[in-house]
Amino acid sequence: MSAPDAKRKIAILGGGAGALSAAFGLTEAPGWQDRYEITVYQRGWRLGGKGASGRNAAKNQRIEEHGLHVWGGFYENAFRVLTACYKDMNRPPTAPLANLFFDAFLPQSNVTWTEWIEGKWLNWINDMPQNLQGSLPGDGRPFPSTWQSLVRLVEWIVHGVLESQDLKAAATYDGPPVHEEKPGWIGSLVHGIGMHFETAASRLVVELDELLLAAPQFTLLQDALRLAHALPSDPKLHLASQHHALLWLLDKWLRWFRGEVHASTTPEDTLRRLLTLIDLGVAHARGMLVCGVPIYGFDAIDKWDWVDWLRQYGASDEAVNCAIVRGAYDFIFAYEDGDPARPRVGAGTMARCLMRLLMWYKGAIFFKMRAGMGDAVFAPLYLALKKRGVRFRFFHKVTRLEPTADGKSIAAVHGGKQVTLCTGDDYFPLDDVAGLPCWPAEPLYQQIVQGDELKAKKIDLESDWADWKDVEPFTLQKGVDFHQIVFGIPPGAQQTVCAELVKVNPRWDAMLKGLKTVQTQALQLWFVPTGPELGWTTPPTILTAYAHPLETWADMAQVLPREVWAPAPPPGDLAYFCGPLPEAAVIPPPTDHDFPRREDLRVREAAVQWLRANAGFLWPKAASPTDPAGLDWDVLVDPENRQGIERFAAQYWRANIDASGRYVLSLPGTTVVRLRADASGFDNLYPAGDWLRNGLNFGCVESAVMGGLQASRAICGYPKQIAGETDV
Repeated sequence: MSAPDAKRKIAILGGGAGALSAAFGLTEAPGWQDRYEITVYQRGWRLGGKGASGRNAAKNQRIEEHGLHVWGGFYENAFRVLTACYKDMNRPPTAPLANLFFDAFLPQSNVTWTEWIEGKWLNWINDMPQNLQGSLPGDGRPFPSTWQSLVRLVEWIVHGVLESQDLKAAATYDGPPVHEEKPGWIGSLVHGIGMHFETAASRLVVELDELLLAAPQFTLLQDALRLAHALPSDPKLHLASQHHALLWLLDKWLRWFRGEVHASTTPEDTLRRLLTLIDLGVAHARGMLVCGVPIYGFDAIDKWDWVDWLRQYGASDEAVNCAIVRGAYDFIFAYEDGDPARPRVGAGTMARCLMRLLMWYKGAIFFKMRAGMGDAVFAPLYLALKKRGVRFRFFHKVTRLEPTADGKSIAAVHGGKQVTLCTGDDYFPLDDVAGLPCWPAEPLYQQIVQGDELKAKKIDLESDWADWKDVEPFTLQKGVDFHQIVFGIPPGAQQTVCAELVKVNPRWDAMLKGLKTVQTQALQLWFVPTGPELGWTTPPTILTAYAHPLETWADMAQVLPREVWAPAPPPGDLAYFCGPLPEAAVIPPPTDHDFPRREDLRVREAAVQWLRANAGFLWPKAASPTDPAGLDWDVLVDPENRQGIERFAAQYWRANIDASGRYVLSLPGTTVVRLRADASGFDNLYPAGDWLRNGLNFGCVESAVMGGLQASRAICGYPKQIAGETDV
């Protein structure tokens, strides 16, 4: 055992965003060097988990991602961590990606949903306005409360109604102009009754309907907004009757809206889309009020599927089947077993996500990286943490956690060393690509004793099915090698790693039984022509709700300057796709070394068929000469200059099938089984990642960072505040 005054050793298992954010939080605590020794143990040669990327030195140092990664403008914690890392690196102004904003990240305001209307696809293109001007994600500006979000939702609906000339023309209301300002009965009601609303409830129930019938129907939303603004900012001070009055106004307006406006409209796209948005907005507002979300938080409604909940609170069939709803499910791979026919996600998780994504982003709704995620995110994290004194042990594969006999602690961590390094435990993982530190797509073999054999056999040390034996086992012992563990290994891999934990900890058992994961797939295409030359005429976009299985696409040409194509001419455009991968009929044991090849072939064939059926809509000038729906393969970059479909072989695709690479779903009713970082059931084990009950509760970088910071706080008390971890 170590001496009582010795530093406490913290073992961080895993190298994804959650694990590294925990390390970051621990090293932000004042005087941490005097209290802790921190070591990260990671399988393979790189960090990043599901966000890892690599540079392919044999193919123009092109960037190869695990999938399509963009950051939301509401990623307050993730950007705050990265801001500090970039500050620590203090790169010269002339260095690549010198500054976070806007050298490493590019604001992305153009967003596209694709609609299937009357047997054809339509692009619903949106240029999202700059939000919260003067603010950027990570600047510390606080999130609004759930009540403030609800009020803003009503404000948005009112704005949409009053500003739409199409909607006014479609309405049959012929009373005073809708923009006319007048006190209205609601204003008098709120000021006259004030906080004595409850005592007047019995009289109000009788009189309210009569007052509403006398009010101009087109202004009911304005009256609802006046009432919402008049209520205290703390919803716990509201009276039930006040929420009932707000609901009554919304209900009355919605009945009129459905009867007078919907019935008199035409299928004109702009108006149809506005009606859909209003329909969804009112359903959200009504559901939040009835279910007490401003008081109890979004988790209170997470037992329902989101669409089922929307229907329950008045959303029409047209609304719940619209592109925005489909795109929301696409956004978080919310398809059970990867099946497009089985969309499922908790209502609270999705409603919270959309509130933050669409209403409370800072600067831009999304931010794209100007290089690979490994280059722009995980290399800076690694360099900053290493500079602070964190140690890294690559090629350490964790296989088993052993609990103590009483089941209260972790006694040991077991695993295997995958390779022998030429210089002890030291491995420097980054490669210089045109002046930028980057993760290579393969290990740096010259640092590995078995490097020549690994390269010759093309062994993938990140694969669960690798035909490779560890060179030796390793064991970390409690009190000797660690005192506390940050556990950043996701649920997909926990079925084996935590097999002994579930036997002694019912909560861990319930979590692993309750949380489901899904495989995903990704595709990257390099084009000879530019985007406009391909036929995409609007600004570069992020597009979703398109045809499965590659329903989400982004123009990623902004990373091309970071690749090395000289002396060959650089590509004109670059497209990234992603989507869920339907579950394989059987997931074989690790001894089936051919399984990754078969899954890779399945993704390749699906991608080719998808491009043959769907590429022409996205890029009409690159359509096949024989089929306008398909792709002319000659537009693809191929250094070997093959012909036709053979050019596809020069592109990049992948099946994310490894247990640790599977995406964790947020199915209805599963929030309650998610663990908390400070309540694992073991007194020295602190989980970290997007699979925790961390306040966001779905798979994304921000959620992973929140989980990691919560693990740090559970150990050392820092950071005291984590943005967005509570709703109220």
